[in-house]
Amino acid sequence: MDSSCKAFRVMAGCFGPGLERTWLTELAAAEVGVSLTFVESRTSLNGHARMFRPGVVLLPLRDASGMPSAPLIARLHEDLPNVRLLVVLAPGTMRVGIGEAIRAGAEPAIVNGAAELSAVLRYCRPMTRMVKEPGMGGPTAGLPATAGAPACTGPRSMLITKM
Repeated sequence: MDSSCKAFRVMAGCFGPGLERTWLTELAAAEVGVSLTFVESRTSLNGHARMFRPGVVLLPLRDASGMPSAPLIARLHEDLPNVRLLVVLAPGTMRVGIGEAIRAGAEPAIVNGAAELSAVLRYCRPMTRMVKEPGMGGPTAGLPATAGAPACTGPRSMLITKM
């Protein structure tokens, strides 16, 4: 991967077996320009998020043991207010606790497959803006503004780690 093209960091935490985990695995195999880190431990998720500084943290509404994610979301939101927190839900999933998760700082992402999850992540990525040079009539191609990273055009750049 080109060193000027940084992967968008995504952290997925506390997903047990189920559709959402399957979609994350499919996403890991197909997505370009995303560094996906799985964190299984509820107690270490906050520390890993502070260390890796992902752009997005994906969480289930309830973790693998059935515990609600809202308290974890609240801690993440307090410690990392600039990180987007998404609760990934499959259609038909019980929505008990979604209000608490939203109040804690999460955004719901109701998706039906890896392709839709990929589209959600593309929406969450920082955008590269074209900047105008003084005296120029239009945008100058190839000069990204500081708001985002350049688009990745190289080979697949998915990095999967399990913590």
